[in-house]
Amino acid sequence: FFFFSSRRRHTRFLPVSWARRCVQETDSEPSTGKVFQADLQDFQQPIIFVSDDVTQKDLEKIFGSRPQNQKPVKEILKEQLNEEDLPENYCINGKDPRYLTQKQALLEFVKGPCLPITIVPGHQSTILRTQINCEVLFKERPDVFNACGWDSCTEGFFKNVPAKEYTVWMPQIQSPMNLFSVGKKSSFCLGAFLQLHYTGSEDPEIRFVDTPGLKTTWFGNTPETQDQSECGFRAIQDLFPIEFIQPEPSPAFEKSIKYFTRLGYQKGLSIQSVPFDFRKSVRTNEATYTLERSITYLNQLTGKKVVIAAHSLGTLVTLHTLN
Repeated sequence: FFFFSSRRRHTRFLPVSWARRCVQETDSEPSTGKVFQADLQDFQQPIIFVSDDVTQKDLEKIFGSRPQNQKPVKEILKEQLNEEDLPENYCINGKDPRYLTQKQALLEFVKGPCLPITIVPGHQSTILRTQINCEVLFKERPDVFNACGWDSCTEGFFKNVPAKEYTVWMPQIQSPMNLFSVGKKSSFCLGAFLQLHYTGSEDPEIRFVDTPGLKTTWFGNTPETQDQSECGFRAIQDLFPIEFIQPEPSPAFEKSIKYFTRLGYQKGLSIQSVPFDFRKSVRTNEATYTLERSITYLNQLTGKKVVIAAHSLGTLVTLHTLN
C-alpha cells in the first residue's frame, strides 16, 4: 500500500469509495486477476501526484534529500500535474475504451503499467444525504419539524409535508435548511439535521446519534441516490449546491477523477472512492468497512497492489483501517 498524509489543507490527492452497484453493467463477472499474475512485474511503482503548495521540505521528509542537480520542486510539480504528461488511455495500453467492453478494458488495465487507486476524502469533502422518518421526527422533535416549515406527514391541500430525503451538506438552495437563508428557523433546521447527540453510552457505535427521525449518510447510500452513486464519486465532487457554480475548493476531486478517467481508469473496477460521514469519529463512520472492502475488491479484480490516496481526515480513517 502507498499511503500519504499531509498537514496541508489544500493538498490534492484522490478519494475512493466502495459501492455495491459499481459493476452491475459488466457483460460478465470480472476476473480476479490471478490468471494474469504471471504477466505482472514483481515491483510496480505508483505515480505520485501532489499539489503546488507542497514544499521541498515536505517532499524531503517523505522521500529523503534530493540530489543537488534535481530540478526545483515547483518545476517538478508543474510538469507532474500537466494533463499531457501521460498519453490518453495510458493505463490500458493505449486502447480506446469506446471499443472495449468493461471486462476487456479491465483486462488491459491488468496488463498495463498502472495500479488501482482507492480515494479517501477529507473533512467536509463528502456530500451528505438525510432520510426522514416523518412520524418519528414529528413526535420526538416538533420544534425541528416546525422550524423546517412542515406541519403534516400526510399529503393534502395547504399542507407542508417533508420529502423523504434531503441533501444536507451542502443543502440545495430550495431546501428548508439552505445556507443562504438569514432566518433563525432555517439555521436551526440545518443545525438539527447536522447535529449529533451525545447519549452517554459506553458503546462507541451509539455514543453519538442523529436527531430522532433522521438518518444521515453519504450521497449514493440512500434509496433515492443509490443509482447516482458512480461508485462513490458523485459524493466527492461538485459540493456546492449550484452545479454550474463551483467556487474553490467545492469541485473537490472532480479534476482528479477526469484525469484518471482520461488515463483509462474505470470507476468501480480500477478506481474507487470511499465517501463517509465526516461528522463521526474514525472509529464509528462507515469508512473503515468500505475502505477495507474497496482495497480487497480492487486487489482481487486486478491482482495488483492498491494505492490509497487519502487527504486530511481521510488519512486518519486510513490509518485506523490499516491498524
